[in-house]
Amino acid sequence: MNYFTGTLHDPHAAADRLLELLRAAPDAQFAPMAVIARALFGASFAAIRLLDRSTVWTKASTGITLPPQPREIALCHHVVMEDTPIIVPDARHDARFAELESVASGGLRFYAGVPLHVQDPQNGKRITIGTVCVGDGEPRVIDETLFAALIALAQLAETVLAAQIHADHAIDIAIDANAEAAVLARQERVFGHAERMAMIGSWRMTLPDRGIYWSPGVRRIHETPLDHTLPLEEALTFYPPAALATVTAAIEHTLETGEPFDIEVDFITATGRERRVRSIGELERRGSRDIAMTGVFQDVTDRFRLEQQLRQSAATDPLTGIANRAAFDSALDHAIGRAAQDVAPCTLVLLDLDRFKATNDAHGHLAGDDVLRAIGERLGAPWLEGSFAARLGGDEFALLLTDRAMCDDIDALLPRLTASLAQPVASGEHDLPCSATIGHAAFGPGIANARELIHAADTALYDAKRRRHAAAGWDRRAR
Repeated sequence: MNYFTGTLHDPHAAADRLLELLRAAPDAQFAPMAVIARALFGASFAAIRLLDRSTVWTKASTGITLPPQPREIALCHHVVMEDTPIIVPDARHDARFAELESVASGGLRFYAGVPLHVQDPQNGKRITIGTVCVGDGEPRVIDETLFAALIALAQLAETVLAAQIHADHAIDIAIDANAEAAVLARQERVFGHAERMAMIGSWRMTLPDRGIYWSPGVRRIHETPLDHTLPLEEALTFYPPAALATVTAAIEHTLETGEPFDIEVDFITATGRERRVRSIGELERRGSRDIAMTGVFQDVTDRFRLEQQLRQSAATDPLTGIANRAAFDSALDHAIGRAAQDVAPCTLVLLDLDRFKATNDAHGHLAGDDVLRAIGERLGAPWLEGSFAARLGGDEFALLLTDRAMCDDIDALLPRLTASLAQPVASGEHDLPCSATIGHAAFGPGIANARELIHAADTALYDAKRRRHAAAGWDRRAR
């Protein structure tokens, strides 16, 4: 099947041709990107959408179901036509969008979209083909840092789209090479270019002897000589133990059931470099007999690392460098699940900074930021290793303890924590006073879920504040 036919000078025809390929490709690689985009913005929904000459298609979405729809009624249409990132704080006040059904009656207010581009393998031209977008029912204003993260996510999506197109192109060339021996040399050269461009290669394992053929692209990823092919047993030594178990299980499952596999695992090259690879394989049959297993092997390290960085960014408070509220909620649910099964204890420590507003008022917000950063560093101190620190918002922090020794010795830990947080913070020419009020609660009888544990720790924090205020008032009266 050859998708690369059509009128080269017609950008709509080129886009339609590439979209025919991309709509047939699996969506699993794009779903995490939509989840990350939604988490980054705290938006109602996020989506990756592709556009042909008349229709908008959804590649992946979260928080909303988006069926195919005409281009002219979609905000994404304007992102593609203008070929530039668009931020719409309130669509009701934007003449381009105010009359659209999704805005006028659907309640859409905030929208941000970044165009997606791919390169046409036929002529090398760059085509605008879709968007990564987020939206909300409330007007929003976002800063440049957050929007830059959405642009980085779009670049990741473009990388995956390009890999799909180049991979299909390479496979298409390989099929033609088998069918037309007369043009084999030319096609092998083009296939080699496609392999290098997409960091991809093809492989074949004959049956039942399990002899292996590697294309130059596979050898290049393994960082072995281009004239070198290893037996299966030696080839499997490139995988760490967990990855090796995944690979061998996938191969055996395909041999037993005939179902193809598509896996992504860690990998170590012949020179010792740690990489991430994707492998796709299926059985090759002749009549009723399985004669080989064939597939594609791809280095996806850059995409994987960018995705990991974006995941980390979505879970990190940008000022303090510790976890944010969304990551804390997830960690707390996991810890309570383990505690409920008596796998590990769970103690929640809540902290409120004392007189933080006074510090901001007296020294400015930059000094306040220095205090918050110092608290983040102290909650990440080596002696607290094994705990989970998070900034919940403003001057509120949390420390989640799941280490049995820490939980058992909480009465010794809290004074040490209080003393650590009470150290002055250097900010410019000043040493700023710093202290925190602490409340804690342990998961156990009478506490059934995260909400109840937070309430118990919050109540303890409130009681500690009340006692501190009462003591301060008594001191003033005594003086």
